[in-house]
Amino acid sequence: MEDAITTSIDITADLGRVWDFVSEPGWWINDGTLGGHRVERDGDECTVHDPDLGAFAVGVVALEPRRRAVFTWHPGGDDVPRTTVELTLEAREDGVVRVTVVETGFAAMSAPAHARNYDENVSGWSEALHLALVRLESRADAARP
Repeated sequence: MEDAITTSIDITADLGRVWDFVSEPGWWINDGTLGGHRVERDGDECTVHDPDLGAFAVGVVALEPRRRAVFTWHPGGDDVPRTTVELTLEAREDGVVRVTVVETGFAAMSAPAHARNYDENVSGWSEALHLALVRLESRADAARP
């Protein structure tokens, strides 16, 4: 059973702008569009309210500005163990920021939950990173989702 999803994307945008975007708890939660979230914070725990998908518990594990953000969440809802989402940023001299996502913890799920969540999150990260690229490379102010 696969435990980790690893994927990256190169985004031509200011490192600070990319950081502001990916350091927001639950920014990746979407149903085809990013944003519109209401985030309730209680220390390191957040409830991210998506207007289409509902509420998600997201934990903030680490925020290392402009370098690394680590969160936990229940990818398929509260009936599965939390996974850990680590986002790392690597700025290059050509104005490109490589965003790498590593989501781990799928092996702790039951076989049916793993089957339901792993492939969905592989495609979900592909979609979320593509949407982030479009948002961050646009001229519109997109510092927050």
